[in-house]
Amino acid sequence: MKDVKITWDHQYLKKQGVKYYHKKKYKEAIHNFKLAVTALGWQEAPREFPDIHKYFYRSILLRDAPEIDVLIRKQHYEEALEKLEKLEKFSLTPWVTKRLKKCRKHALYPFQHPSGYMGYMNCYGEEMIPVNVVDVEEFEEGRAAVNLGGYYELIDRSGKTFTNEKFDIVHGTVDGFTTVEKNKKLNLINPKGKLHIKKWYDFVSPFCTEQLRCVRDGKKWGYLNHKGEVAIPIEYDSVTVFSEELAVVEKDGKFGFINSLGQVIIPFQYEQVGGFDEGLAPVMIGKVWGFIDVTTKIGIPPQYQEIGSFSDGICGVMNEGGKWGTINKKSEVVIPLLYDNFFPYVNGIAAVEIKGEYYFINKRGVLLGDANYYFKEIFPPS
Repeated sequence: MKDVKITWDHQYLKKQGVKYYHKKKYKEAIHNFKLAVTALGWQEAPREFPDIHKYFYRSILLRDAPEIDVLIRKQHYEEALEKLEKLEKFSLTPWVTKRLKKCRKHALYPFQHPSGYMGYMNCYGEEMIPVNVVDVEEFEEGRAAVNLGGYYELIDRSGKTFTNEKFDIVHGTVDGFTTVEKNKKLNLINPKGKLHIKKWYDFVSPFCTEQLRCVRDGKKWGYLNHKGEVAIPIEYDSVTVFSEELAVVEKDGKFGFINSLGQVIIPFQYEQVGGFDEGLAPVMIGKVWGFIDVTTKIGIPPQYQEIGSFSDGICGVMNEGGKWGTINKKSEVVIPLLYDNFFPYVNGIAAVEIKGEYYFINKRGVLLGDANYYFKEIFPPS
């Protein structure tokens, strides 16, 4: 593979990106422009192909601009500034410059005084919240945790107490809800600064899907609704977030699926399963993997050692020899199982690894180009 010289059509990728750009599908446009500038060399692309760089930047700006303005209106300046500084690397337009100035003035960051106490200052070094606490955390969604010596409190942007509660640990804020810990139990602080759940649990998910969040009480799992009330009984050995309106749950060592009402849709009969994607869910029967549909009909017979999830109608699978290829929903092999690793399709382009080298491929398995620069330098796999 290392001796094979691969070339690909940069203009085609550019045209695909421009097509998505005009359709206002900015995520898809960005993906194609990334591939184009990767092949050209990240630093060379702006000079040699300014039109690609122009469209690439505009796509990122148009994708992120609405979210940035929402963050600024909510006074979540730190999150907005993080996105703006990424845009600044590509181009500094009046739109970006104006918002950068505002966010840098109002964003708050921890600093330590020579006395050892800590407070908050903005990007210009101006003290915004006085130095008077032992330790501080960064602001998230307009609030931050401060250590007053033995316990934590939450404060708002003015430095005032956000809630009257005191905590052992503050874990972070997601969608307006802050996860807090006291006596090794968890709860949530809602956007009004109140405890969201009447009872403290061993685990509370910070994420909410289908208006439900996972919760653990002792060794059993269940779900709370958006009001913090038990919506699905806490009686399962394990649970997952919902995907395509169904969640994987475990009971007595077997896995099945429930809906958001807690009704069992697929009985507890599988050794291991994954969530639904594109109408199919991976299941392990014996020691091999296959796929079922929502009626439990076998969509793809169990025969693989490892499998991924379907994306664009294609799924990566691994055979007994540890080699990856792809199949379609009819269980037909699309790309022979020859590769050491496989990265799912996005807008018709996937990536494969062989002997430590990375390549882009299309849905037919045709090699499109060298992906080492993309994977090893710009966007390395986590």
